[in-house]
Amino acid sequence: MGIHHQHIKQLASTHNKLWEWSAKEELPSFFTISTGYQTQGKGQDNNSWESERDANILLSSIVYPDFVNASDVFLLSRCISLGIVVYLQSKGIEQVRIKWPNDIYVGRKKIAGILIQNSIQGSWLQKSMFSIGLNLNQEKFVSDAPNPISLKQLTKKNYVVATEIELLMRSIEHEYAILQIKPEMIIQRYHKLMYQLGEWRSYWNKDFHFTAKIKGVDEFGRLILQRKDQTTEVYDLKDIRFALI
Repeated sequence: MGIHHQHIKQLASTHNKLWEWSAKEELPSFFTISTGYQTQGKGQDNNSWESERDANILLSSIVYPDFVNASDVFLLSRCISLGIVVYLQSKGIEQVRIKWPNDIYVGRKKIAGILIQNSIQGSWLQKSMFSIGLNLNQEKFVSDAPNPISLKQLTKKNYVVATEIELLMRSIEHEYAILQIKPEMIIQRYHKLMYQLGEWRSYWNKDFHFTAKIKGVDEFGRLILQRKDQTTEVYDLKDIRFALI
């Protein structure tokens, strides 16, 4: 496949820019835009993403997963999450976990987030664009984000952003190749790496607080929780929040 990478010094949003370009022409698979600074960077659910200028990985990339049924759209999220996990593990980072649906944690600290936008034609995915914010060299965080951490804080090393983008994208591309031939492997590995899997933890369902443990994710990407009374329920992202305790 190969990765086509274009770096732009500053953008409003890599996500918006790449989607705009893809609407005008068919870009090659894994065409990637990165930037040193975003003025309107977004995370999941329209949350803002804090990033010091030229310190971190900020990128968007496009793929054409026309082998994925629309009902299995969460497979792509699993695949990209695993690509980031494997990249971080290659740096010697332990306790890397995937906080449903697609945040990457080290211990109880957030190191990366993913935003995915899909275009569906009929019963199949037509194109998917994913954006990644990964804290690389930043050492001081000034926003009200409760638990950020960077790779430099973990390893005490400084990283060349362009080099790390290439390594990260190679890892994601490798997981994407696995997805095409062994999707069940992607599902199994994502499950084992889920943050708080099998642990009794606190959650918020709108204004209601309760204790439950994660059992997994269903085929539609919904979180499966088991209550203390042994009942099992599924939740969409908008219906559930992790309690930060």
